[in-house]
Amino acid sequence: PSNLSAPASITSYKWIWGDGDTTYTQDPGSHTYNNTSGIPETYTIKLIAFKGGCTDTISETITVNPGVTAQIGQDLNIGCQPLTVNFEDLSIGAIAEQKWLFGDGTVANNQALVVHDFKNYGANDTTFTTQLIVASANGCSDTAQVTTTVHPAINASFTPNYIKGCADLNVSILNQSSGAINTYEWNWGDGSVVELLETPTPHTYTNPSNATVTRNLQLVVYNAANCSDTSIQPIQIYPVADATFTANPLTGCNP
Repeated sequence: PSNLSAPASITSYKWIWGDGDTTYTQDPGSHTYNNTSGIPETYTIKLIAFKGGCTDTISETITVNPGVTAQIGQDLNIGCQPLTVNFEDLSIGAIAEQKWLFGDGTVANNQALVVHDFKNYGANDTTFTTQLIVASANGCSDTAQVTTTVHPAINASFTPNYIKGCADLNVSILNQSSGAINTYEWNWGDGSVVELLETPTPHTYTNPSNATVTRNLQLVVYNAANCSDTSIQPIQIYPVADATFTANPLTGCNP
């Protein structure tokens, strides 16, 4: 508040703030009121001016609405792309409005519980800052923020030269995976040793049975954060053709 009393004629001042605090100075500047009651509270500010034994008093009434404190709960703050995070509004006070800003251009309004998917198609970790702005019906507001780090995306992809054929079927691979991949695991699906090469050596599928068999050729890729992606291609192997026959009789007269 500003003191408009005539300073030349005043010897001392007393400010009574109405909340139990008192200040003895000409211009006190500002005073902070706290209201945690949940309802509006009214305070009467008094300024008493002294000159000798004489006094004069002026008062002003103000209303302090209850404040709000923004707080965020989240179940995950780091993980692989796409990362699904559950957020909860844990704010304190009579919350009338909520606004969520997820740091990736998306917004959600007036939800106490919200689920958001963070994506990262870059080459490095990306950190998103999520903000929650809460407000009361009286216009009091507060903001809280948390961060979420998302590891970059990787994609397992490949094309075999054959996806079906007769035994023995010789299959070679074109690896089309993308992203910052550290480890490859090739599982041929027939009990053979798993290969860890970027491009595996050609593999021969056998089928000693009399029926078509299917083997699931699987590639799992990992990045430095141990995020993974999987691609599976079924390979059908037909049995070996047995071109044999019998004839009876084997000899005889014409016709």
